[in-house]
Amino acid sequence: LFADSFDLYSMLAQKYDVVNGAATISSSNPRTGAQSMKTTTSNQWVQKNIALNQTVIAGIGFDLVAGAVGNTSIISFMDGNIDQVSVGTDGSGHLIAYRGGVATGVLLGTSVAAMSFGTYHYIEAKVKANTVSGTVDVHVDGISFLSLAGINTSFSGMPQIGSVISGTLNGGTGNTIYWDDFYICDSNGSFNNTFLGPTSILALLPTGNGSTDQWTIGGSAPAGTNWQSVNENPPNDGVTFVDDGTVGHIDRYTFPSIASAYPTLTIGSISGVVVNLRAEID
Repeated sequence: LFADSFDLYSMLAQKYDVVNGAATISSSNPRTGAQSMKTTTSNQWVQKNIALNQTVIAGIGFDLVAGAVGNTSIISFMDGNIDQVSVGTDGSGHLIAYRGGVATGVLLGTSVAAMSFGTYHYIEAKVKANTVSGTVDVHVDGISFLSLAGINTSFSGMPQIGSVISGTLNGGTGNTIYWDDFYICDSNGSFNNTFLGPTSILALLPTGNGSTDQWTIGGSAPAGTNWQSVNENPPNDGVTFVDDGTVGHIDRYTFPSIASAYPTLTIGSISGVVVNLRAEID
């Protein structure tokens, strides 16, 4: 349903439906690529709205720089403005799940195993919202840390999840945390319907013109080629762009291979390709 590398833009509000507090884009500690999201205290988070689903899976790279101060939320599954289930960590690195918020809700379970702080871990949570037969499963770096079934996972009373929040929605006071490689899936269909495993979300920008370039180069300081008009990071909006008013006109661009763009990574299976467009109409 959604994937974000945090690498192709400079303002979180350009990508998310809600940005709370001083969560920012940072270049100082990415998990992959060149950027991550940074939070420094409680109530700094981003929210992505999705179509209502009963079962939702989300994953994100999580690096809490120092030891946690109390409970810190990581991923929250929402129905409107109500926390259905929040997944986080306590001060010792155990994974915790709450119906409601990690600071104010009802504790559903705590993992026996604990993760370390000061390095990236990939946290994935799968939640089925139901007042009787709800489930919560949490993986850390591809390993199951918490599995709960037959429980009430609907704080709103409705069997649905309509958005996912990542960040310090509850707790996290005084902690610097970096976040990267964020995805959201649901359980529908025949693929990408469960945990993806530790995931790298890799950003690629055009590096050449393709076989068809019918759009017109424009902008206050036009670039020399079509592909150079659309490859800025972050986007420079009106400075360089291509535009067109004819239905059916096409611009094609070439992109580098993942291996050449990320030579230090071992490339495994590819779960999907997400096309990002930044556009406006006159």
